[in-house]
Amino acid sequence: ADAVLLKTAATFDLSVWEFWSGVVCGGRLVIAASQGHRDPGYLVELMAREWVTTLHVVPSMLDALLVAGLPESVWRVLAIGEALPAALAQRVVREYPRTELFN
Repeated sequence: ADAVLLKTAATFDLSVWEFWSGVVCGGRLVIAASQGHRDPGYLVELMAREWVTTLHVVPSMLDALLVAGLPESVWRVLAIGEALPAALAQRVVREYPRTELFN
């Protein structure tokens, strides 16, 4: 039942996590539009529409997605590629108690 969002260009190392994590668990891969990674509103709408459950994201984009309103479908967030500020981690835990946060 898992769906992973692929929003990162294949030339960036984060894309490896996005490409393969869904495949190895039998989940779906939801592919964002080519420049979609720049638009938090678009990503939030796509994740909600496609019921994305797993999100790999750099903390700076996670912050932008929280402002846009992370969908209820997101059960798991892997914050990677940058330092995860404690205040941001605490915000995720407080505002989205059902969502697992990994760093």
